[in-house]
Parts: sequence; structure tokens; C-alpha cells
Amino acid sequence: MKRVFVDRIESRSEGEPLAVLIVRESEGEYYEWVVPYSWLPAGTREGDMLDVHFERDSESRQQLRQEIADLLDELQQET
Repeated sequence: MKRVFVDRIESRSEGEPLAVLIVRESEGEYYEWVVPYSWLPAGTREGDMLDVHFERDSESRQQLRQEIADLLDELQQET
């Protein structure tokens, strides 16, 4: 889990709102992460702190690998 700070909300030229998140890597080392505002919990505002959690999806990975293998088999049969 990672804690991020919502620095600001901006809009793209197309009008889609974006959130600029500040992520602390270590003391004095920060970077910006720009994500669609729609990814954030409803009501998120500038100045909020968020907890971000990443989780591997092994099932989806296996399904994707199978789809790729099936497509390669299909392409090889066509030649």
C-alpha cells in the first residue's frame, strides 16, 4: 500500500478531469502521478490523502496468456 497526496485537479483540453498525485518515495524524493479523476473515490478533493493498493490478478494474466496462445495458433494455421 502507498499513501499519496492529492495535489491538484486539472482538466485536459478535452475536458476530462485529471488528478495530480504526489507520491513520496523517500525523504526529499517525490514524484507526480497523473491519473483520471474518475479513478479516485467520489468526493476526492485537493489536499486529501489516499491509500493506494496494487494487487496482482493472476487469473486475468492466465486468461490473457491463453488468448495470445490461441491467436498465435490461429495465425500459424492460416499460413
